[in-house]
Amino acid sequence: AGPVVGGSAAFITGTKRIAVLSHAAGAGCSTVAENLAYELAARLSIKTLLVSMGLPPSAPPHLRLRYLPNLTEYFDRPGKASFQAALQRRENLEVLVAPESSVEYMKILESSSHGTGEGSINGMLIDSEDGRYAAIVMDVPPAEDLWMAHSIIFANYALIVARPTLADLAATRHTLNLLLSGLKSEKRLARESIYLVLNQCTDHSGFTARSFQDELAGTVGWAPPIAAVISNDLAVTQAQDQGIPPVTRVDSFARGIRSLVGVLFPNVGTLENSNQGSRSVLRLPKIRFT
Repeated sequence: AGPVVGGSAAFITGTKRIAVLSHAAGAGCSTVAENLAYELAARLSIKTLLVSMGLPPSAPPHLRLRYLPNLTEYFDRPGKASFQAALQRRENLEVLVAPESSVEYMKILESSSHGTGEGSINGMLIDSEDGRYAAIVMDVPPAEDLWMAHSIIFANYALIVARPTLADLAATRHTLNLLLSGLKSEKRLARESIYLVLNQCTDHSGFTARSFQDELAGTVGWAPPIAAVISNDLAVTQAQDQGIPPVTRVDSFARGIRSLVGVLFPNVGTLENSNQGSRSVLRLPKIRFT
């Protein structure tokens, strides 16, 4: 049996463990992660956990949550029993937030330096899964530390978020190299599980979706499919400043998030386009270099 999926959504087996990451600060990982999780949980009734890992975590101001309780509740007493004490909720979405305190944040990193078992970030993620969720969405901070490493180890999908800029192209190349070869071989993500999200795009961006993918493939030898292209819209930050998920307020942004849903959950109908399924992937030519 798989995790519970409510409402009219299709039955889902297994848990999609989704790392939303970038080595470029400000690319919009938190915005994408939070709204993907909210869309799944609150609007599609798919049992979802959001793990907000930044320092400070961005979920509290964006989703009208508190900074307490947070993951110190779990790491003070590691184990499945203490997991519930750290949870917060926004409608149907369940959320774990990293501590706002730098001291507590670094203590978690220190406890994770001894391995990936109980008491580590990876151990926390394993305990949080427990078969209950159809999706665990991890908002991974850009620093290359154990918050990122343990999230990648746990993940079975990765969404690399990037703006269509030269700097973000370089950051994406670094992220992709890390996912494909920078970890122990048994922990590498399959290429089929890695997607790009082009965020904050405008008509004046330095790259189109196609040219960004071409440049990436030319340097890495392979480029992941682009799961969504999201336009730059000031209304996104305006909604966040009001504690409103922009996926409920900004049409262009919502289309991008629903495209991601269609890619990750091809058998689940979205609110506006229930028949697209996996065809939501932006269709660019497959590029392979040897």
